[in-house]
Amino acid sequence: MAIEPKSRRNDHAPAINYKRLNKQLERLLASIQVTEDTLSVLDEICRSIVAKFGRLGLVGGRMYEADSEGYVLRRQFGAVKRDVEPGFTIPHNYPPLQRLLEQGILIATGTAEGTDPKIEEALGVDLFAAIAVGDDNRFVVAFDLAEDADRGSVRYSLSSIRLVINLKVRSETLDSLLLEARRIQLGLFPRRYPAFPGYDLYGRSLPAEVVGGDVFDFIPLGERILGVAVADSSGHGLPAALQARDVIIGLRMGASEDLKVTKTIEKLNRVIHTSRLATRFVSLFYGELESSGNFIYCNAGHNPPLLLHKGRFRELDQGGLILGPNPEAYYDRGFVTMEPGDVLTLFTDGVIETLNQAGREFGLERLKQLILTHQAESAYDLVQRLFEALEIFHGGRRALDDRTLVAIKKLP
Repeated sequence: MAIEPKSRRNDHAPAINYKRLNKQLERLLASIQVTEDTLSVLDEICRSIVAKFGRLGLVGGRMYEADSEGYVLRRQFGAVKRDVEPGFTIPHNYPPLQRLLEQGILIATGTAEGTDPKIEEALGVDLFAAIAVGDDNRFVVAFDLAEDADRGSVRYSLSSIRLVINLKVRSETLDSLLLEARRIQLGLFPRRYPAFPGYDLYGRSLPAEVVGGDVFDFIPLGERILGVAVADSSGHGLPAALQARDVIIGLRMGASEDLKVTKTIEKLNRVIHTSRLATRFVSLFYGELESSGNFIYCNAGHNPPLLLHKGRFRELDQGGLILGPNPEAYYDRGFVTMEPGDVLTLFTDGVIETLNQAGREFGLERLKQLILTHQAESAYDLVQRLFEALEIFHGGRRALDDRTLVAIKKLP
């Protein structure tokens, strides 16, 4: 089947900010009223996506609903090349449909191997991208693509679109599951911080909902090495929390004194890619701190932590692609040395993207200034001061994203 070739190198991947795309989609969906008519909700979502995210090359499409015979055409939207009568059915045994239901996302041409010329001619589609959504893949949405659409960009973006659509159309309340998920998630955070002589460390995470997609951890790897991790799963709520759980468990199982940092990340990336959760994008910063101050790290698409040394900041940005989209991604490692008095601050994008009442972001420069102001305080006090500043800036309103801060100080 003619599916887009996989990039083996990160520099072939499209320059898309997946987190920002997710947030734009979430804001879009928040404006759409949920009704008992799932098909109408899905129709409005798809029309809005085509209208507002045209840069992706999605020009129109169709929605199908499963029944005993196959997937039946229910709605058409956007600039489809050919109108098709409602009731048009794609049989369950159609090979492209079977691949879609297995993978969740499919990009192909109308003449690809396994396609039926009669079906594709009736639809008039040259290039399409399809996603399966809803419980038990009840619905299929097939987008017509522009000829110049970047297939890599479309594939990565459709993962986000599929996630937010699933979150919108599933209207059942999950209160009991969320409470159980919160109990599980709280169990992942360090109950007490490991003693690591010569260093002061502390972390705190506040979810935007009952559970969140942010998580941090300190992983002892012997007497002289401490693993440090901060991860942010795309979106928030239950799916993001489950993905964040998998990241931390994977790190705890995979991190080792004998295994290079980059190999640990590459192995974890392949695990995340195969996850069947709706969300598969996770940004991760992971490093191994030696008692001497040497710090070897890998930044997988995460906000670069800030190392404050003698009044100047260094951003720790060496690494590679966000975890999930490309199972063949490779990662570089970075290296710095912490000296007495240095402060390392790790954070998620929910911190610097916190908005005030005027719609302005908290921002990186404001965060840096606060770290400079409170650098002499303990790691605990530094984190608390930063959260207090966030609350004042935000005006005490409900946060739109999870927020996590971790501080590590090398003692004099």
